[in-house]
Amino acid sequence: MLPLNRRDFLKTVGAAGLAASFPTLRGQSASASALKNPIILFSKHAQWLTPEELGPYLRAIGFDGVELSVRPGGHVRPEEAARQLPAAVKAITSAGLSVPNMVSGITDADEQTETVLRAAADSGIKHYRLAYYNFDPALGVIKSLDQIRARVEKLAKLNEKLGIHGAWQNHDGVRPGASIWEIWYAVKDLDPRWMGVQFDPRHATVEGGNSWVNDFDVVKPWVRCTVAKDFLWEKNARGTWTAKHVPLGEGMVNFNLFYERYLAAGLSGPVSLHVEFPMFTRDEKAMSKAELSAEGAVILQRELVSLRAIMAKAGVPA
Repeated sequence: MLPLNRRDFLKTVGAAGLAASFPTLRGQSASASALKNPIILFSKHAQWLTPEELGPYLRAIGFDGVELSVRPGGHVRPEEAARQLPAAVKAITSAGLSVPNMVSGITDADEQTETVLRAAADSGIKHYRLAYYNFDPALGVIKSLDQIRARVEKLAKLNEKLGIHGAWQNHDGVRPGASIWEIWYAVKDLDPRWMGVQFDPRHATVEGGNSWVNDFDVVKPWVRCTVAKDFLWEKNARGTWTAKHVPLGEGMVNFNLFYERYLAAGLSGPVSLHVEFPMFTRDEKAMSKAELSAEGAVILQRELVSLRAIMAKAGVPA
């Protein structure tokens, strides 16, 4: 894969005809949808592009697909999903990429949820990430989880009806799902085909330290898709330790061990790359689309190359 640099992109890329001028950096000899472990980008990290621009842009960089944001402020608005989602997926797949995943604002099986999920399933999307739940302080942890479990169970029934898999991403913090055991409590009696976990080793390491391997073992039957990002503990100016996002391979996530356990479990599925550290040299709002695309492409390709190397070293097949 050829390295990208900002100067070359700024010379060749204008706000109009954005993706058409990109060099093809990775061949798509095999259908992206046929890959066992496609690397896809969470589309939040290229929010300045339209769906029509997103596919050619990410294909040129070398991605296999897109995890499309279908939530307020995302590439597709939930209330317009019946119309916008099929068109967005068609635009992206026309560029040779797959759209196996979407990130949603879904927490309950209501009328709008069914409309969004039907549009997603009909468009070929296989997995959607749930939005996050909250504890009710008046109920406490266990009773809150009992209520959440009932809501997730209704979603699982809807997923089965429509033929789509719901995935709860573990995320550090104090909300339900920071502890893997909270997710397990909610999904343990549900069919993994319809409801499960989008396992995030970064957040699992933040919350579990070395014991994340036990957390993974508990939920691995429900894992159908995963996330890739990295972090370091850093003390801020107030003297408080915080988890700082860093480029892949520069942090504390033991990707070699994770993918060893991943392969041993016989897992496969989309790997969603997240780039949560600052991507740009100045305020994004002051940059043109061409500048955002040029600088963004350099960072995205660097992270993609790192992830492909990590997965290849671990023997994870494409």
